[in-house]
Amino acid sequence: MSKIKEIMNSFIVKSVMKVASGTALAQLIALLLIPFITKIYGSESYGIMGVYISFLTLLTSIVALTLPKAIVLPKKIEEAQALTALSFRIIVFMTSLSFILLLFTKEKLINILGIESIGNWILLIPLAAFFSGVLQIVQQWTIRENQFGIFAKTAVYQSLYNHGGKVLAGWIAPLSANLIVISSVVDLVRANIMMKAFKKKRLIDFGFLRKNERDNRELLKKYKDFPLYQAPEEFIDAISQGVPVIILTSFFGPMSAGFYTLSRTVISAPSSLLGSAINDVYYPRLAQALQSNEPLKPILVKATKTLLLVGAVPYAILFVFSPPLFEAIFGTQWRTAGEYSRWLVLWIYIMFANGPCVKALIVMGEQKWSLKFSVITLIFRLIILIIGAVLFKDELIAIILFSVLGFIVNVSFILQTFIKAKYFDERRGMDFD
Repeated sequence: MSKIKEIMNSFIVKSVMKVASGTALAQLIALLLIPFITKIYGSESYGIMGVYISFLTLLTSIVALTLPKAIVLPKKIEEAQALTALSFRIIVFMTSLSFILLLFTKEKLINILGIESIGNWILLIPLAAFFSGVLQIVQQWTIRENQFGIFAKTAVYQSLYNHGGKVLAGWIAPLSANLIVISSVVDLVRANIMMKAFKKKRLIDFGFLRKNERDNRELLKKYKDFPLYQAPEEFIDAISQGVPVIILTSFFGPMSAGFYTLSRTVISAPSSLLGSAINDVYYPRLAQALQSNEPLKPILVKATKTLLLVGAVPYAILFVFSPPLFEAIFGTQWRTAGEYSRWLVLWIYIMFANGPCVKALIVMGEQKWSLKFSVITLIFRLIILIIGAVLFKDELIAIILFSVLGFIVNVSFILQTFIKAKYFDERRGMDFD
């Protein structure tokens, strides 16, 4: 009993519980309101929103070249503030450039991909990416300062605005435009609430526009692995996440994309609930372990095992009962989304467990290897989806092939990261095997 009490009172467990409690409430709000959203808007509008979010995710993955993730690492706060200012300038540049490019290429892009239904709303993507970039900065400060209470509370507010806003707007006018606009500004809402909370506690001045005391070139040289390897990897991962929506839309129409978007949203709930909480808490823990010369592999293995155990039951239930559950909760027309979910569970479950490995590779400076792995994975995912869509001409077969491949790839990723962590510890004079 004393051991259990000691574990429950540990800083990591308390931090995880703080983030998880807020995320749990946020997910509960989402799961309660999504059935209303799907009934109000229908599968086609939901699919259009899915396409929009897929493109938005592509830009948000590289909008700050992932430099905000480096904010957690420096010992000195002045260096973290300099990274903040540099990250903000990169966000302004990237969103401005993307808006200019979209302005001149949107018609060709829409025609090539067959996404005419999204129309001129595609021009809203750079502004939404700007909001997301600011949120990335603020979130990393909450992690750096161990302000997981702020993290949790703002997740609830974000979910209320996002899903509650869509329901209210849908009762007035059930247009896909409402889904797109609300999805675009939701990150701004959360970032604003977070910054106000920091200001109230007088924790930090973000100083987005302050002049760096350190030269930008010096900062970029020190943290070059983020723009050189981490940013391309996240971009490739975003492509991997968005490709199913775009291919389903192109070959089978926005309704299929709507089924996929809903199924992905629902079965990712356990991941958002505890996976993100554990990952966000373990990232600074791994960084601190490196700074204090502790071994990384035991921390990494423990976190991964925890996620595998926590996710086993909910994902097993979803695998068995997804089709009837979706039909009962969302309506008969959404049973197909349940069929998608049954197979997507394989991929999402193992991806749910690989979060600590992703963070560990950053701490170990293995972004280059991670990038190569992501490139190879993306090629195989594209091939397998096209085989399902073109050769079999069946959306469900395409989803099954995509999910099975995702499961295999992520298992390989976890095992190889364990090996790298072992060698990393050995190079630092630690061998605990």
